[in-house]
Amino acid sequence: MQATHEKVGGTVFAMTNDANHNAVVRYTRHADGRLEYRETTPTGGRGTGAKIIPALTTEGVDPLVSQHALTLSGDRHVLIATNTGDDTVTSFRVGPHGKLTVASRVSSCGRFPNSIAIHGDLAYVANAGDPANDARASVVGFCIGKDGSLRRIAGAQGALGEAGAQPAHVLFSPGGDRLVVADVATSRIAVFPVNADGTLGAATFNVSAGANPFGMVFSGPTTLLVSEAQGIAPGASSVSSYRLGGTRLTAISPAVANGQTAACWLSITPDRRFVYSSNTANFGGAGGTGNISIYAVSPAGELSLVQGDAAPRAPLPGSASSGPVDSLISADGRYLYQQYSGLGVVGAYRIEANGLLTPVADGDGRELPVLGAEGLDGY
Repeated sequence: MQATHEKVGGTVFAMTNDANHNAVVRYTRHADGRLEYRETTPTGGRGTGAKIIPALTTEGVDPLVSQHALTLSGDRHVLIATNTGDDTVTSFRVGPHGKLTVASRVSSCGRFPNSIAIHGDLAYVANAGDPANDARASVVGFCIGKDGSLRRIAGAQGALGEAGAQPAHVLFSPGGDRLVVADVATSRIAVFPVNADGTLGAATFNVSAGANPFGMVFSGPTTLLVSEAQGIAPGASSVSSYRLGGTRLTAISPAVANGQTAACWLSITPDRRFVYSSNTANFGGAGGTGNISIYAVSPAGELSLVQGDAAPRAPLPGSASSGPVDSLISADGRYLYQQYSGLGVVGAYRIEANGLLTPVADGDGRELPVLGAEGLDGY
């Protein structure tokens, strides 16, 4: 038991993605970076377990193939979780110390919801689609009520064009006037203008500088950073930066390599100086030790690699990978938390002044499934 005088730094949420009873695990983030388990709150829906969408025929450490399957609102009052196994999303009211209360559970209006973006009272859900059943990928808009409940906005929907499209991440621009979607399957980045009523204008489909764009963050009002899995080829992963003008992207630093495999989630420090790429390592069956790549970001959005193989964690015996997937950086910029889907833990690391990572002693969060958990957010 922790001493009552210890200072609390914030709250971290992780999603179990359990195939029968999806749930959100809540941790207290102590001021020294350690995570302490508090409780598990059911979403009322179902995840996919370790089954990878859209086929659901194989298992792996990145079952939802996405960033932000679990998303906290900017004011920290609402948390939204995807229930990919039953095509619903659950919204929670976030109370004192991060305690969750279910506000609503609604249809995602598509197949296999796997990513959520929030800006103010507007939320967009990405549906990965189900080609086997002729269900195409889409993004669908919802209004967030004052009580945290979700209401579908009439006409607020966008298609991703090609039949083989599969969104990995949906993200609002900092001003909320554009919605960006990374299409991991067709290697395009869609940018939709967002209208005043929450509906979308016609998208521009930008060709990605590197194959298989996945996770995204903004380092400035118009500077977008995108990770690239690069066909899951060993050692081929990269991160690109772009200037966003209207709905078009212009590369600043295209496909800066990190020498690792399957770059997915991206997290950026609050001062926008460093960005971190989680290298899942075995997506597609390659196997190996998962790690994190660290990039420096210039004020102009230029990228330079600081360390390619930071924070390595070996897989469990008999497992293909430790599976680093989702990550987040604490609001004070002092700590990075890395979800390891192949270990059932959320790893805790201190961010040094030079951007390098140091493990926090006894800092990991646990109480997650050993395989299949995906979705992380907090502050």
